[in-house]
Amino acid sequence: MKLLQVDSIEEARAKLLEHVRDKQVETETVSLEEAAGRILARDIVSRENIPAFYRSTVDGYAVRSKDTAGATESLPVFLEVIEEVAIGTKAEKAVRPGTCAYVPTGGMIPEGADAMVMVEYSELFDESHVALYASAAYGASVVVPGEDVKEGGLLLARGTVLGSAQIGALAASGICGVEVFKPGP
Repeated sequence: MKLLQVDSIEEARAKLLEHVRDKQVETETVSLEEAAGRILARDIVSRENIPAFYRSTVDGYAVRSKDTAGATESLPVFLEVIEEVAIGTKAEKAVRPGTCAYVPTGGMIPEGADAMVMVEYSELFDESHVALYASAAYGASVVVPGEDVKEGGLLLARGTVLGSAQIGALAASGICGVEVFKPGP
């Protein structure tokens, strides 16, 4: 009975390879706006560290961790607030002993700061000073340059289906178009 005869795995693989042997998969370059759901045709290598700067993971104050040593709710540390760093801009001043800067989540941490204290553990004392009710360990709530992707590292691999997260990573890297496989007939 022919209906019950099936190919072995080796025979099926040989038939499949014979069928696709001379097929050429075509590619095209599309803008990121057109890339959703498409399949990446080439590896994308990062041209820079991502992030390219020290980035805060919390809303709060960029500090020198040693300036916060011993801070508690009953014994806060008082620091001078030297600036508010706007998202997407570089800090204008460096954090020095006894000072700090307000930085929103995702913002660039000023030179001299090595940790963040969450805004929930702070209280403005006057126009230019803040009371911090928690200490911060070195590196607390800070993403270092290249922590997500190192310069020259693989950003996205060939064969990746492009969704919003992948397109966002490409856009953040300054990439405006990508080579993708053309859809089949």
